[in-house]
Amino acid sequence: MTMDIDTFAVLKQSKLLDPDVMALSINDLMLAQTASNFPDVIDSALIEDEMRSGLVGQNGYSLIAAEEINGMCLEMTRPLGLCHQLLPPGYLLCTTRVRRQITAADGSTTVVSKQGRFVTDSADIAAHYRERPAFIRGQRTLERLANQSQDDVRRLPALATHVNKLVLQLHSSFNAQLPLPGQTGNGGGQP
Repeated sequence: MTMDIDTFAVLKQSKLLDPDVMALSINDLMLAQTASNFPDVIDSALIEDEMRSGLVGQNGYSLIAAEEINGMCLEMTRPLGLCHQLLPPGYLLCTTRVRRQITAADGSTTVVSKQGRFVTDSADIAAHYRERPAFIRGQRTLERLANQSQDDVRRLPALATHVNKLVLQLHSSFNAQLPLPGQTGNGGGQP
């Protein structure tokens, strides 16, 4: 990864050049305001600007450096990113949409809606903000796949034998990765 000279200087001064150090520092920011109940979620969620400010302060570096550091923060806080991997047991990294008032250099303000990241130790919060959205996305993907394959077979009936084999393969993989509760499999569905 190449970075702007100013970005490099800011990160070097903050001792954040090592991605693991940066991810652990972001985790420290989020762990300091862990969302343990639903009312805490919106206040606990950090947008990338807040992460950057917590890591390197707010002033003294270029807009390019700010954007690069924001990008690094976003990349590290993706659902299976480095921050998630380095969290201590008992915590999960979650995402929610938050509204923040941003003040520009000229003093003007605007309200923005962005994805905020937060850490929780609550199974209810994790189910609502991490697991449920992921399962909904998976369900929608399967619905789109079913509609596409049905339309394709309608347009090209000879494709049906290939689609049937692919459906069996998908079912087999799905059942192995996400077995029903009480059944065995390879996936993460088991406690």
